[in-house]
Amino acid sequence: MSCFLRFLFLFCLARFALGGLVSVTLVTRHGDRTGLHVVPQMENPWPILGQLTGTGMRQHYDLGVKIRARYASFIPDVFNTSAIALRSTSVERTLQSAESLLQGLFPEGSGPVLPDGNSSLPHQIQVFPIMSSQKDDDFVMRSYDICPRVEAMRVPLVYQAPDWIAAMQANSDLLDLLANLSGFDRPMAVEHFNWVADYLLCRRQQGLGLYPGVTDEIYDRTISLHSWIQTRKFPSDRAFCRASIGPFVAELLSNWKSDLAHKADARLFRLYSAHDTTLIALMTALKSPIPAPYYASHTLFELYASDEAHASPYVRVLYNFQPCNIPGCGAADCP
Repeated sequence: MSCFLRFLFLFCLARFALGGLVSVTLVTRHGDRTGLHVVPQMENPWPILGQLTGTGMRQHYDLGVKIRARYASFIPDVFNTSAIALRSTSVERTLQSAESLLQGLFPEGSGPVLPDGNSSLPHQIQVFPIMSSQKDDDFVMRSYDICPRVEAMRVPLVYQAPDWIAAMQANSDLLDLLANLSGFDRPMAVEHFNWVADYLLCRRQQGLGLYPGVTDEIYDRTISLHSWIQTRKFPSDRAFCRASIGPFVAELLSNWKSDLAHKADARLFRLYSAHDTTLIALMTALKSPIPAPYYASHTLFELYASDEAHASPYVRVLYNFQPCNIPGCGAADCP
């Protein structure tokens, strides 16, 4: 999968438009959220778990403003389903993140009006049809969660790998300490460690400070190990990548084929609102691995037609607006 972008151009070499940007695909992680789990001996400060916060809404609104500025002459000023497609996982925080981003991309004054010229809605805001599928049916965006082969392949590729075993042994004191503070059994399961790490991270990012008994050193070690675990659980093994993110990659390729051929389902802009694990799996499959993504992190795919400098269409990949060099392409522009 390291060069999957190349596969696209075998389909329709005779049907390309002349030069210029053809379509843009944006894949995002949701914004700042409350903690995901109740930790037995740690006070839960959130009335609802896993919810997008006001900060998270603002993060995505600001991202929408930046996308509008970057593609001002490309993405229509007025929302149009024939030009724009929207998809999210069926989780409230990703749906709300998408809505927040789109409010930045299509600000007040861009929505529809009534026959008498008055705004359809206050401030002439736009509402958006964001598509989603239930988790157990969402093989496109969440195959890494629902495909049984993924967890089975993790056993030899991750959990039995020397670096994983060494990391767990090197941090056994940290795991024991956090087990005592949290009330989880010892030896501490990795899943429970991730719950505690997420709890501590959310507390601190939302101004609630460190949990009693957790020093800056313990916090830093916890977050560092948690970030490493998040990315290490997505190895670059080809078969693993196909199982964990292959259906999503296939949809990208199908979309781009339609865009280049100007088919009925072609779109100028597509948004996929998802999770940190989505970005990790996707960028690992591209052989351009990333650290654990912060809230509202995103990958942009810019599809261009051939031009004087490029003999064939190409895709430019950017992570948080920074160009990515994809192995096998030799440059940021991948033919």
